[in-house]
Amino acid sequence: MAWRPLQPNHAIERVRIVVRFQGELTSKFIRKLAADGEELRVTLGFTSKNLREGHKIDVSPAGVSLGNRGAELLGWDWQKLSPANSPLETFLVEKQHLVYETAEYTRWGNFISRFEEVALPTLEALIAVVDVAAVSLEYVDRFFFDGAPTEASPSGVLTGFLGVLPDNAENGQDLWHLHRGWFEAIAGEQLLINQNFDAQDGALISGEPVRSLQMLTKTELRPASSEFDYSTLRPHLDSMHDRSNALFRNVLTEEMQGRVGLTGGLDAGKK
Repeated sequence: MAWRPLQPNHAIERVRIVVRFQGELTSKFIRKLAADGEELRVTLGFTSKNLREGHKIDVSPAGVSLGNRGAELLGWDWQKLSPANSPLETFLVEKQHLVYETAEYTRWGNFISRFEEVALPTLEALIAVVDVAAVSLEYVDRFFFDGAPTEASPSGVLTGFLGVLPDNAENGQDLWHLHRGWFEAIAGEQLLINQNFDAQDGALISGEPVRSLQMLTKTELRPASSEFDYSTLRPHLDSMHDRSNALFRNVLTEEMQGRVGLTGGLDAGKK
């Protein structure tokens, strides 16, 4: 039995861009952004809009109580749903971050163009009033094992650094998790690298257990200056994409690199 990527020619389950802010947006401004973007939401095919509300909690010697100002708007999201009502595409704005995520990734050029189409009008309005603390690009990839989970040795997918796992994890008998991270420089800015590896057991429709390997590759840019707009960010996103490609390729076996289209350099695979 062997491992296979999620899709015939790639393993990408979802991709997201997260922009974190140094300050906190007001509920009034969040509500205005939701109203201003309503026409665009419909035009772009997002079928669902959800307001995220919460209550202020007052803590005093008399006890804990809800604030007397009613529900507070914490954020909103747009979603495009599958026939089974699972999210295919999500755009989210909350008080301290903006998130764009898709489960329909094809190529980098298509993804970044769609991000700009969906998120850029809102992002530019946000950057005008709040500084950017960090921007992350996150790829989630998944591989499935066609066979008994206890025979799912990760060596069929990964290479190079598995010696840190105990024998029962290396041979597939036990579930396992690895995390690693470090900082790099990118065009004079600080870049945080994270890679998470998770062996997971789930069930297919047939009810039979299946072992999968989920891999998160995250690059997070932490700009040194508050003078930061999208024209500055855009080339960094390209570099973060290229770095993500290299990080992902470098942990895969040669065979799996070929199966996910990463044997042709940085222009292959996720490009």
